[in-house]
Amino acid sequence: MPNEPASIPRETDTPEVSVVVPMYREADRIDATLRDLIKQLSLADHTSEIVLVDDGSPDRTVDRVSPLLTETPDGPLLSVRLLRHKHNRGKGAAVHRTGRLAGALAAHDGRRQRGDRP
Repeated sequence: MPNEPASIPRETDTPEVSVVVPMYREADRIDATLRDLIKQLSLADHTSEIVLVDDGSPDRTVDRVSPLLTETPDGPLLSVRLLRHKHNRGKGAAVHRTGRLAGALAAHDGRRQRGDRP
């Protein structure tokens, strides 16, 4: 029986945990919240990502989070990404969109099959 090579985690692997942060009119408070979340996830013992969903905020929410967006891993935190809605569609739409996105990515990932839980 041939020996199979051990699976070595790569920076491009699917994160074990995705934290979805719906945002609407959060300019006054998102900076501190996001910095704390980044700090905590950078120290965690599992890989993760943060997915920010701006729900058509009319304030400077996106301007406040833009400097913190990254695709460069910081330890186990693989990325901080932003999805945007042009118009306010409600918190449910933000969560639903990211759930559909995660499902599509998991179905495309060779390690998972459609219907598997992340």
